[in-house]
Amino acid sequence: MVLGCLCGHSDSSRLLDAAKHGDVQVVVSVVQRKPIRAHAQQWGGQTAWHLAAKDGHTAVLQGMADAIRSLPPQQLQQLSRFGSTADEVLQKLAQEEDTKSLTPLHLACIKGHAGA
Repeated sequence: MVLGCLCGHSDSSRLLDAAKHGDVQVVVSVVQRKPIRAHAQQWGGQTAWHLAAKDGHTAVLQGMADAIRSLPPQQLQQLSRFGSTADEVLQKLAQEEDTKSLTPLHLACIKGHAGA
C-alpha cells in the first residue's frame, strides 16, 4: 500500500490533493509519469478515485481512466497486480474499498454524485 502524506510534495500527495480539488491536469500528469501512483492512498485508505468521486469530480475520474488506458504496455505493467489490461486495472481501482469498506461509487452516491 502506498500512503501519501498530504503535507508533502510527493507525487502521491500531489495526486490526492489534485483529485480532491478537481485538478484534472495534475492528476493526468502524475498518472502518466508514475502509473503506480493511481493507487496512492491517504489515511483511511481513500485513493484519488475515492476523493474525486466523493466530490463529484467526474472530469478527474475520466482523466485518470483515459490516462491509464493510454499507457504504453511497459508502464501499464506497473499496475499488473490489479490486472493485465487497462480495463481490468480500472475495474479493480474503481472497486477498491477504503478502511470503512466504501468504494468510490459508494462515496459518490452518499454525497449525491451518482453521475461520478
